[in-house]
Amino acid sequence: MWGSSKKQDRQIKGVTGAITPFVTDTLGRLDPEDLEEASIKRKYAIYYIYGAVLYLAEYDDLGKDVKAVLVTNILGEQMSVDQAAIDKLPVTEDHADAVRETQFMIEGASALRNWLTTGEREKNAAYLKELLDNPDCITGESETEH
Repeated sequence: MWGSSKKQDRQIKGVTGAITPFVTDTLGRLDPEDLEEASIKRKYAIYYIYGAVLYLAEYDDLGKDVKAVLVTNILGEQMSVDQAAIDKLPVTEDHADAVRETQFMIEGASALRNWLTTGEREKNAAYLKELLDNPDCITGESETEH
């Protein structure tokens, strides 16, 4: 059992080290008002980063417990998301409760994949800002529920 905990700690540290530069750079390209508590953009940014974290956790074949720790660490530290809000997030990208949230999770996963494989850091980090500034995102007009 003790060995399993050390393994989990190494997994968490490895994924955190890989994703933190992506998250920091991506969030750094947003306007401060985009991340304010009352902003709809903040909600979508959370799903975008959440999708990226889940992508890397799935890629590394990490267990549910490790995923939960990663999500709490990344969203809590980088975006000041409280535990109650984190607990309401779906376990996987297949369980998002609305089409738009799922789309942002998929886009976040794709952006992280590109970030890690292409080396085009600036373009990929700026992508979230482009998505959030899209009028459909701001108004929520084309959103449909499952």
